Amino acid sequence: MRAEQLAPNDASAQISVCESLLASGRPQDAEAKAAALCSTLPTHQYALALRATAWRLLGDSRYAALHDYAALVAQQQLDVPVGFEDLNSFLSVLSDELQSLHSFHTHPFFQSVRGGSQLTLQADELSRPLIAKLFNAIGLAVQRYIDTLGRGNDPVRTRNVGRAALSGAWSVRLRSGGHHADHVHPHGWISSACYIALPPAIGDGQNGRAGWLRLGRPALPTQPLLEADHFVQPKLGRLVLFPAYMWHGVEPFESDQPRLSVAFDVVPA
Repeated sequence: MRAEQLAPNDASAQISVCESLLASGRPQDAEAKAAALCSTLPTHQYALALRATAWRLLGDSRYAALHDYAALVAQQQLDVPVGFEDLNSFLSVLSDELQSLHSFHTHPFFQSVRGGSQLTLQADELSRPLIAKLFNAIGLAVQRYIDTLGRGNDPVRTRNVGRAALSGAWSVRLRSGGHHADHVHPHGWISSACYIALPPAIGDGQNGRAGWLRLGRPALPTQPLLEADHFVQPKLGRLVLFPAYMWHGVEPFESDQPRLSVAFDVVPA
């Protein structure tokens, strides 16, 4: 392949070659290429996602181990912040706060959001009292998650030093018809979704999987095509935590009310 010949040591070129191999029905060659990438870039979550995709196409048991959803995907209800009687009252005022900060009406370029807006939460936003209370509760939940994970030899547990630090955070507001294109977070460790406000059709589960978080569907074409192999139903105040190498997206939904969430990545501290 010409790109590989011109830039044999360029990771981006190697990734493009691996993607092409997966798309052209050559998973064995893609696995070898992804294995080399993972050796060179052991914490690069996209390289790991490509290798896992090749494993899935090959029927390799290592895919199931890397996607042990029961053990690696956690769902926690946030603790009620100090000063609030219950979680719903906190989420209501937090929702108003976040909605006021969403100044864009369409999805940004080069992001996975479709049919909505994405707000990066930087120092100014994170220091606002309500958002700070949210991330205090999130920090407790993340600590519980990594405590439960423990240490091990797999790509998640081998990086677990018992502490985690926030590496990026954002809020997503999806309108009717909105969804997230499938993606991974290349430089993360643990990724997330936290649900602040939901249309009733999503929250009550009566509309199939509309608006649900899906896991496992690659963002790139494969032969054969691979579909999601795990779904999580959003619930108000629910925080979902999962490894950053897992492909994830959001199923489209129809509602006159937006779907408001907060997401973030953490890395070992």
